[in-house]
Amino acid sequence: MHGSVSAALAWSLLCFSVGGTTASAEDELPADLLLQCEGKREVTLLFFKPSDWSKQSNERDNTTIRLKDGSMVDVDRGIVLGKSCNLINGKVRCELNEIRRNPELRTTSKKEYRVFLERETGLVRVFLEDSTFNGQKVIGDPSYSRLEIRTGVCRPVTRNRIF
Repeated sequence: MHGSVSAALAWSLLCFSVGGTTASAEDELPADLLLQCEGKREVTLLFFKPSDWSKQSNERDNTTIRLKDGSMVDVDRGIVLGKSCNLINGKVRCELNEIRRNPELRTTSKKEYRVFLERETGLVRVFLEDSTFNGQKVIGDPSYSRLEIRTGVCRPVTRNRIF
């Protein structure tokens, strides 16, 4: 299991139905969109040092997602899933890359999140990878990685026009 861990994570959520969009809204993100989602969550934990092992879990998942001000957030978990969201050809795309240092544990975490939401079908994909490295830099193999896949169905919480 040593070597770089590439995330092949997807959180696929079949979301809300879209009713009545206009051509002028084609490339504009909604100002505030709140979705209630139900489905399944798969989490894989990979530990590399001192010994290689992994753990997987599959469970039911209910969560609320908000797209607001160009960011997508998992409201229930308080996790920013993506920033700098844009809408191109009916698809919302958001990304989040960050590095956080924990001086107390002497570790550094690298987070890479990607969110894709198709306006017409409501299909959402979120790729999540969170890798932890020993030391104050992202160098070498991670000692731990967390990969997540979610699938499910969402519906709008508010009566506002979706797009």
